[in-house]
Amino acid sequence: MDNRLVVSTIGLSAFINIAGEKELRDEINRNSNSETLDDVLEQEISEKLTSKIEQCFDHGDPVAIKKLSAELNGLYGFYGGNMEHGKNDMHFLISTDTALGKKAAAVIKKFLEEKLEWKQVQVFSPPSLSTASTRKFSDGMQNLLTWCEDTLPGYKDSGYRIVFNLTGGFKSLQGYLNIIGMFYADEICYIFETASTLLRIPRLPIEIDRRPIQMYAAQLAMINAGFPQPISGLSGLPEGLLESDQFGDAIMSEWGLLIWNRLRGQILSETLLNFPGLVYLDTFKKDFMNAEKAGTIRLQETLAKVAAMLEQSKGDAAPLKKDGGLQYDNFEGKQDGNKPIGHFRVTQGVRVSCHAQNGKLYLRHFGEHDYVNNNP
Repeated sequence: MDNRLVVSTIGLSAFINIAGEKELRDEINRNSNSETLDDVLEQEISEKLTSKIEQCFDHGDPVAIKKLSAELNGLYGFYGGNMEHGKNDMHFLISTDTALGKKAAAVIKKFLEEKLEWKQVQVFSPPSLSTASTRKFSDGMQNLLTWCEDTLPGYKDSGYRIVFNLTGGFKSLQGYLNIIGMFYADEICYIFETASTLLRIPRLPIEIDRRPIQMYAAQLAMINAGFPQPISGLSGLPEGLLESDQFGDAIMSEWGLLIWNRLRGQILSETLLNFPGLVYLDTFKKDFMNAEKAGTIRLQETLAKVAAMLEQSKGDAAPLKKDGGLQYDNFEGKQDGNKPIGHFRVTQGVRVSCHAQNGKLYLRHFGEHDYVNNNP
């Protein structure tokens, strides 16, 4: 059997379905986006409702369990009722960054681990993810997208089949994850509330037009590094990939981040981007061409940060020295004519040598610490 990684969205169905009286259900819904609960509801959830849910789980009646929890209903459907098949799969439970969302995920996780003896179950609550406001939802979705990009491709490359179980969770989250799943999942599955049959959607062949992304790759890389860019200089990008920050500059929307994450590996590893304020000497270009793909990606993400900081300082390299990640400094006793030769970090063991001249940074070599130090 293939290794599988199953991502399940977690909502409040178990709490709402077990609550019974309408007044308590309404109270749960009113507090669905709360980061903390008042003492009365906290006690009601923690002691009364959680206990009732666990009693239902203890009885082990699949019909009752599926009726209680939409999330588990989807998992029972995916495994054809034989939950033993999920025992060795990797499972991620995605909850909102709220008090009730985390409690609901914890209840489901406990059932899967203790009652079904599933071995690999993790909860992830993307920071800020809730429907309390458009801003929080957008920030939370971007954190979820970052997690998807940092987590799922590695499992995919290791031979895992990626499945999105979207039966549970908030409707707004399901809508986004249906689209995200088309880029990351091999299969999306869910069961409608009024049905009992699992709906399975295989991955569709989606091809992204990379030409506009390639055209603005340097600006997008700087945005991704945390430096908003003037929106006037990005007019050729498709609508919906960008949004404005409080100062009117461009930042990535959820969809912009999704597209960038899917293409950045190709774009950043193929050719050096034309970052403002950076000049590539032939020796540096040669080092780039000889480097491994992963190294060139990390390099250009660092160059995006350096270029953006130089733009902010109007070509002054001094702020680079204050950045704890770059740790820019000059070599002792090493110069090019009367120009001191400096260096900054890409990773702990990888360096770039350079010299500053006329408000620009001339990049000389890129590689392992000793290679650059001995040949700056």
